[in-house]
Amino acid sequence: CPECGRSFEYLSYLQRHSISHSPHKPHVCRACGKAFKRSSHLQRHRVTHAGRPPHCRHPHHRRPQPQSQHPPGERPWACAHCPLRFPDRPALQRHLRRKHLARPPAP
Repeated sequence: CPECGRSFEYLSYLQRHSISHSPHKPHVCRACGKAFKRSSHLQRHRVTHAGRPPHCRHPHHRRPQPQSQHPPGERPWACAHCPLRFPDRPALQRHLRRKHLARPPAP
C-alpha cells in the first residue's frame, strides 16, 4: 500500500484495503445519519436501530416470538441523540422520526 506500506498477496486485497485511507463515507444510516466507508459496516450498525436493544438480557428477547414485555416502567430503548428512553422499539422509532429526522446526529 503506498499510503501505509502494508503488503498484500492479491491486488484485490490492496484495493479493498485502500478504502480505509479514504475520507469518503458514502454509506449513510437513514435512521441517524451516521456515515461509513463500507456497506458492511453500515449493515452492522443498523442492528442498533432494529431487532432488540443492544445488550438487553431480558428473557423475551431470546424467544423467536416475544410473549412478554419488559417489567412496567423499564425503558431499555435509548435515543442516540438525546437522553430520552422508551419502553419499546416503535416508541423510539416514532420519537426519532418526529424529533431528530431533520437534524444531523449529535456528536
